[in-house]
Amino acid sequence: MPDPGSVTRLLIDLHAADPADRDRAIADLVSRYTPELLGLIAARMNQRLQQRVAPEDILQDVLISFCNRQQRGDYTLANRDQFLDLIVTISLNKVCSAARWEQRQRRDVRREHSLDTPAPSGRSPLDPADPRVAEPDVVAEITEEIERLLAGLPPECREVALLRLEGYTTAEIARKIDRTTRTVERRLERVRVLWGE
Repeated sequence: MPDPGSVTRLLIDLHAADPADRDRAIADLVSRYTPELLGLIAARMNQRLQQRVAPEDILQDVLISFCNRQQRGDYTLANRDQFLDLIVTISLNKVCSAARWEQRQRRDVRREHSLDTPAPSGRSPLDPADPRVAEPDVVAEITEEIERLLAGLPPECREVALLRLEGYTTAEIARKIDRTTRTVERRLERVRVLWGE
């Protein structure tokens, strides 16, 4: 029987007959992973997008989506790795959707100009040739490519790759996942090989 505080136990409790047990399990999962998910979401959003949509709003959308679909029985999650794979995928998809939404026609964040930074002389503040104008569509494409590459990795390599993409050093990753630096290095090397193929 899994430890009462384990993620596996919480995932089992999501299917409990008692609604109070289900609510407690959801609340525990949310509180446990909110800081990491918020950091992941914020790291995938450029500054212009964050001026329009707060990372907290996207996180809330991720959690609502997960809870609604979980209650409908769309997911059968057996362990922590499956839960993390799913919730990270939902988060990355929500960031991509927000970027696409905010760059459509009149909402296009690329058309905005910061009042703090004057446009170069002779150039319109909305000039797409201005190097200061961010390209959310490029950000969305990169995010989608990262998501595709991550989806092709085994769970233990995906976890290490995500942490590396977030800027953690090998030693920091080792501490976070409670493994040796050599293990992290081997997993990172496997990621390089798999992505190289």
